[in-house]
Amino acid sequence: MKYMCWLQSLPGFGAASAAKMLEAGCHAQDLYKAGRRELESMDFLKKGMAEKILEHQSALSPEEVLEGLEQKGVRFTCLELAGYPEKLREIPNPPYGIYYYGSLPDSRCFTVAIVGARACSDYGIAAAAKAAGELSAAGVQVVSGLARGVDSAAQRSASDKGLPAWAVLGSGPDICYPKENYPLYQKICRNGGVLSEFPPGTKPRPAFFPMRNRIISGISDCTVVVEARKDSGSLITAACAREQGRDVYAIPGQMGSPLSEGCHSLIHDGAGIYYSTEEFLKDQSVFFAVPRQEALFASVKF
Repeated sequence: MKYMCWLQSLPGFGAASAAKMLEAGCHAQDLYKAGRRELESMDFLKKGMAEKILEHQSALSPEEVLEGLEQKGVRFTCLELAGYPEKLREIPNPPYGIYYYGSLPDSRCFTVAIVGARACSDYGIAAAAKAAGELSAAGVQVVSGLARGVDSAAQRSASDKGLPAWAVLGSGPDICYPKENYPLYQKICRNGGVLSEFPPGTKPRPAFFPMRNRIISGISDCTVVVEARKDSGSLITAACAREQGRDVYAIPGQMGSPLSEGCHSLIHDGAGIYYSTEEFLKDQSVFFAVPRQEALFASVKF
């Protein structure tokens, strides 16, 4: 575990490098213990990475990295461990490691990502809250990005009832962005979980959010887009879902509204229409024969 935590904290060592490393039969411990000549002979390492690894070996020990996580109460899993989310393992370029508070979604349970516009309408807030509340009450795991607008409306709908929700962040797991969502962040940590591929202390950057989006869709069975402009980041999540072989649904909006353009475009291109939670679950062949609380504790471990 300590070597894996150390490798995930190495700047510049991303999902593509990790995939090539594992394909070559190499592991985190091998990189930590390798010398310059051995590192330079590893074909899967991109140019300049051998030097970065040597610098990282000198700067931080695996024990120090693991101790830092333990002090913050951050949990960790990675592709080399059995506890890594199985749905995420299936996607192209899955993150090597995941940092999290609380729990990870149970891969045996049906999981839906609900995403949409930050600057959404009252209709978008209401639609996201209704869909997330009904899905959560039915035993579905709800995932989103903790952003303003649709994301937080969906997660708040579940969390305010004490039901679990999960948030994937474009920052370290210990940094809540936006800051005003901190009370919601705390509830999600208690009832579900907050996860990220970025080490603790990593501040949000624009480039991190598209990377985050592939995890939102990848950890889910299906992505539902509530409101989205034609250039919305939510459409990136929908595109990721399609590339990953996952279903995409959209909630239709008002005709002629810029906030509906993205959803209507998705529907035009073949996305399912989410107009009823009951019909959506039938479409997905998801049936729950027991009340929410019984279904939750029978199938999900927290």
